[in-house]
Amino acid sequence: MRPASEAKAGAKGRDEDRLLVLLAEQGAHARRDEGIVQVVVSRKGVPLVRGRFPMAALAPLLSSGAVRCDQVAGLPRYQLTAEGRAAAFRRQSGEDAFGDQHRLLEQGAGPEGVPVKRNLREDPLALLARQQIGSFAVDEASQEAGERLRRDIEMACLPPKVTINWDRLVVDGGGPGAGLTMTEAQAQARKRVQKAMLAVGPDFSGPLMDLCGFGRSVGEIEQGLGLPVRSGKVVLSLGLRSLARHYGLSSMAQGTACQPIRHWGTADSRPAFPKTA
Repeated sequence: MRPASEAKAGAKGRDEDRLLVLLAEQGAHARRDEGIVQVVVSRKGVPLVRGRFPMAALAPLLSSGAVRCDQVAGLPRYQLTAEGRAAAFRRQSGEDAFGDQHRLLEQGAGPEGVPVKRNLREDPLALLARQQIGSFAVDEASQEAGERLRRDIEMACLPPKVTINWDRLVVDGGGPGAGLTMTEAQAQARKRVQKAMLAVGPDFSGPLMDLCGFGRSVGEIEQGLGLPVRSGKVVLSLGLRSLARHYGLSSMAQGTACQPIRHWGTADSRPAFPKTA
């Protein structure tokens, strides 16, 4: 059995965590009532008591700055600070909560349709699209072109692997092609990447491969190419525009007001009618 002091400390910690989580609810605050702390939440203008805790659970939150005390109608009212809300988020989210509050995750498809998550706050292409570059801003078509190139590169498995590739493992000489496992989807993706690189030309193929394939930041690309500071944004935006033209993407639909009627008939397929006088 655990000593009584450890059990008491554990109960105090649980009360502190529960108080912190309840105070994080929308419109929640705490008040003192006869030596205890009540958490009150307003629901459709009606105050509801969500929980009652000993004063000992409130003291460490006040001392750490997670809770502040305001005077409302002459009575103390306790509410979470910004630090307290971050702490409540970490308590609710689990082990990697501290990192999750600084991420903006997006679910996507990786090679061969495997679902992957990407942090938009660290993705160089997403960061470049959010920046203002005057007339060289990255529009939706250019960003989609970069995403398409990234998907093809990932499907083609062009970026170097940093771990052992167990897919190429051959046991007792078995397996076709001495362990070569390039699928048809990978081969087609590699052809699409090659066509895209040829279409944008040698001036843009390297920077676009660094941005979309290797995930290098604009600053790293500028240093690698010896470009002046802040000029890499212009080079990448122009390269993404060229890539969008290759994919046939545009942010604005343009064309004639009326397209002619198309048919698959031959020149003599229409019936000939005699001319009337």
